[in-house]
Amino acid sequence: MYVTPSIIQVTLFFNGKLIRGNRSMKFSCCRLDAFKSPNFPPLAFVGTNTQVIWTNVRQPKPGEEFSVKANMTAEVDLLWIYPNITLDTVKAHLQTDIKGVVLMTYGAGNFPSDRKDILNAIKEAVEGGKLIVNCTQCPDGQVTPAYETGQVLIEAGVIPLSDITPEAALTKLDYVIQNFTGSEREAYLKRSLRGEMTVQ
Repeated sequence: MYVTPSIIQVTLFFNGKLIRGNRSMKFSCCRLDAFKSPNFPPLAFVGTNTQVIWTNVRQPKPGEEFSVKANMTAEVDLLWIYPNITLDTVKAHLQTDIKGVVLMTYGAGNFPSDRKDILNAIKEAVEGGKLIVNCTQCPDGQVTPAYETGQVLIEAGVIPLSDITPEAALTKLDYVIQNFTGSEREAYLKRSLRGEMTVQ
């Protein structure tokens, strides 16, 4: 008798692999392995046999029910950092009604530390109540405060989000803004709520 494995979470199945939904990224528009999970291994492999890697499957807590919240808002934004980005461009993202911003930075979460004008604008936005988180532009790897160029963002009040994907970062930021207030928001951003990131 065949028993169907019970994996209670949002997943994505593609090219013989089952991966955690909030760890997935679209890597190609034309290859069979179009989706990947760069910072977390697959949950299962499907071929002539199905192999579930149970150590990778997030187990729900006792009494925890599966639920999906579909009421996303337009109150979060994504800001890619690039060479010679202007202060006006940054301010355009920070001075709107947006409540949260995902900063897409270099390497391990690095930012040009000599751009005091932009750092001051970011700090002012954080002090004004905006939630700003740090996410790396690299699909593989994580944000760490190992370098001075990453530390300056932490000093400005930006919250590092480890190895989360940009897609998951936007979703998590929106969820936290909608459901929590005050110091709770930073605390929940730093947690792994549904296995979406590795807690450092």
